[in-house]
Amino acid sequence: MPQLLHTKRMLLTGLWVWMLVGAAGTGGEARADVLAEIARLFPASPRSYAQASELLRDIDSASALLSRESLGQSHQGRDIWLATVTDPNYPSDGKIRLFIIARQHGTEYAGTTAALGLLEHLARAPAGVERELLRHFEISVVSIANPDGAVGGRRTNGKHVDLNRDWGKFSQPETRAIQAAICARRPHAVVDLHELPANSSKRSYRENFVETIGAHDSLSQILCDNTVASSRNIAHWMSKYSYPLSVYYDYPGDSLTMCHRYWGLSQGLPSFLCESKTGGARSLQQRAGFHVLAILGIINYLGRQQLGPAPVAVAIAEETPAGSPQPLCRPLQLSLRLEPHTSADGAQVVVCTEVEGEGSFGFVTVRVNGVTKALTNQRKGRYLLDADTLTLKQHHIAADICDEYGTVLASQQTTLSLPLADLQVAQ
Repeated sequence: MPQLLHTKRMLLTGLWVWMLVGAAGTGGEARADVLAEIARLFPASPRSYAQASELLRDIDSASALLSRESLGQSHQGRDIWLATVTDPNYPSDGKIRLFIIARQHGTEYAGTTAALGLLEHLARAPAGVERELLRHFEISVVSIANPDGAVGGRRTNGKHVDLNRDWGKFSQPETRAIQAAICARRPHAVVDLHELPANSSKRSYRENFVETIGAHDSLSQILCDNTVASSRNIAHWMSKYSYPLSVYYDYPGDSLTMCHRYWGLSQGLPSFLCESKTGGARSLQQRAGFHVLAILGIINYLGRQQLGPAPVAVAIAEETPAGSPQPLCRPLQLSLRLEPHTSADGAQVVVCTEVEGEGSFGFVTVRVNGVTKALTNQRKGRYLLDADTLTLKQHHIAADICDEYGTVLASQQTTLSLPLADLQVAQ
């Protein structure tokens, strides 16, 4: 029988664990996996700008939980719609505010599909955990940030500008309108949804990934704690739903023209770039599900940090029944090796990790000279390190296997000696 559990006994610690298979609602009734419930709202093919606008209008008319407004017009004069879902019966002061941006690039459909599915599910929720969540959260969504690109079937806007290289410059009406909306709402986090090209040759573009702000002494400790811990939550949930994921971290000195870097590194706001991989028979529904799951992971973490222990008990089944004997298994071990690599981008080093053994784990991190550069929820990971950025003759490379809470289960380290022609690996 399911048990009422809190904190670390849950599959995911925290406030709103409402994405579980077989979870019970606030009234104790059994319910389906909420990710599957949202996925049932995804269309078979991408919605056009007109169809997305019509859906928002219909939901706004039917639900008191959702409101929409135009932030302004695109370069070609189309409305940039912002939809906000929350329970208006509770004061906005003190609510946790999340701002989601989708489809800065007009041909990247999964983010729009995910954002609209999440909005529709929450806005039509009659009762239960979703309504309880909306007492405490205000979720604002720009489901199509680039209307001209969406209508024209191109990556750029109506002036042929890549909007996700315009942050800080704000040369375009679309980025200016969204910036003003974010500043007015003062969200606790920003999420930017994108898609990866199917035929990309870049190693970091070969699978789904999240990019966010890494821990750094010159950045706010609260900012770093929120971004790093949220990324670990996301990696944990992606594993539960069999989504392969890499996480990459940004640091001071990186270009600020991308949306998530501008808000994170320049403005000190927790921000996340979520990229779903196209191609490889990945359906629109699968790709959109990746984005929904990433958003739910961030919501869960923000709720836990801002509001503390859950006022609503969530029932889940223990993974191993109490009193059951634990099976014998080979302990987890980690292998780490370096491979020189040459590409059009110059000399590079591939940091290869592999988890061996039969136990479960949360993620594997890669550190270079003590700075965490990436993590993955896969047993085999590959992180590409540009040798041209390495100024010392020797560099310390380390990797850790961690559980979902960040506790280190096993470690491995090595030394990278330059130049690459004389690559020496000391285990």
